[in-house]
Amino acid sequence: MSIDRKRTKGPKTSPIYDFPRHDFLKHGFGTVQVQSSEWKSRIAATSFTLNVVANRKFPENTLQMHHSLHVVRDMFRRIHVGDSYDWFSTSRLMGYPSSELCKSLWIYLAELRGSVRAGDPLLFNNSIDKFTSQFGDAMLENYLRMTVEHGHLVREEGWAYILWSSSERDILHIGAASGEIEEVLRRLDSENRDKHPHGVLAAWLVHDPALAAEDINAEFQSCALGQGLFRTGLGTAKQTISKLLRETDNFALSPWHHYELHQVPSFAPLAARGLTG
Repeated sequence: MSIDRKRTKGPKTSPIYDFPRHDFLKHGFGTVQVQSSEWKSRIAATSFTLNVVANRKFPENTLQMHHSLHVVRDMFRRIHVGDSYDWFSTSRLMGYPSSELCKSLWIYLAELRGSVRAGDPLLFNNSIDKFTSQFGDAMLENYLRMTVEHGHLVREEGWAYILWSSSERDILHIGAASGEIEEVLRRLDSENRDKHPHGVLAAWLVHDPALAAEDINAEFQSCALGQGLFRTGLGTAKQTISKLLRETDNFALSPWHHYELHQVPSFAPLAARGLTG
């Protein structure tokens, strides 16, 4: 299913495996900044939702409550699915949670919303327990710290990635690098000024980017075009890289996962490290 195809059963909730159809002339796909018309709405919804979660006071069944939870749920959905113009930009503000984790948080917020509609305090508290156990509240704190207090981005250990320009729709730039993906995007755009800007179709935090780069090049050798370019399907590439990183134990889900907490000192988001802007 393409990201711009008409949907009849609500928003897409499975990761995209097709190339975006539109041209991205100013910013690359996934890295577009949040539209000004949505900026204040997302901040307000995040603040409202965080207040509900932190206070654990059963809220009134109001339009504001439903709208706020819907807006925050959609931000987690965007990161999980990766189908929107700003999915990676949103992920950055949340502290780079994984797609898998965002899917769980999307579900927990749906349960929370349903508990208020049903007037069920027990389900309400259980939903909050699950949401906070997966660091959902910390992500919302990080979002507000980045958007309201203008906090600084944390340099990550390394990434495996699938980058793409709408100038060459069937060609992917696949690889891995230490530091930030933005550095790779800037380099690609500087070296290819005749192409549309490069964006992010998929990204994975990794423990060892050099090992990831070596493994990825070996895995995709049959479809290599040179200089990190590959002609292969997006779905195939995403599934192959995810499987490869898991098999080599090089997949760092994110600092928000319980069994990744030993990583916090080296690349934790702002909220996890207690930093201010």
